[in-house]
Amino acid sequence: GWINWNAATFGTGDPSALNAQNERTQAVYGQLHFELEDLKNPIDGFVGARVIHTSSSANGNVVFTANPLPVQAVSDIGTLPTFTSSTAAFAANNSYTDVLPSLNLRMKTGNDLQFRFAASKGLSRPDFASLQAFASLNAGYQTYTGTDGKPHVSGLTLNGSASGNPDLRPVKSNNLDLTAEWYFNKTGSLT
Repeated sequence: GWINWNAATFGTGDPSALNAQNERTQAVYGQLHFELEDLKNPIDGFVGARVIHTSSSANGNVVFTANPLPVQAVSDIGTLPTFTSSTAAFAANNSYTDVLPSLNLRMKTGNDLQFRFAASKGLSRPDFASLQAFASLNAGYQTYTGTDGKPHVSGLTLNGSASGNPDLRPVKSNNLDLTAEWYFNKTGSLT
């Protein structure tokens, strides 16, 4: 892996050193509190929802590196293509809206015992390193030294890697929690 790795050279126009990203989130949240005191075991709590709109953009490059054909190469595979190194800028935009509801309940079964229940949806956005807009592509030739002493081309090598994906969406979760709380004296409790 790391043999062909080179550090990015910042401030020199090196495409691998550029990672321009923007993210904007807009959110609105509402909740409703309630109490049901007339029940045998009173219940209180709240229900709410958060609506989040996320817009993001990433600007980066696809860098294509062409390894040169060896001098005096002999082809074992027919006509050989020639490759030219290049860099192409690209931009990606992503936009999505999520609704994250939540419910929290507390039921009192006496002065010293109560139960809580919570249910919600959550999300975790990808970090900026995972959203990079940079890809590296490489093309070259598989060679061996023939009995004539010349480099012979037996195949092509084509590979690449992406440093991120600007189209990633958040990881979403469904969360449930159930708790019992026993307050056995004024300074102690067991949960």
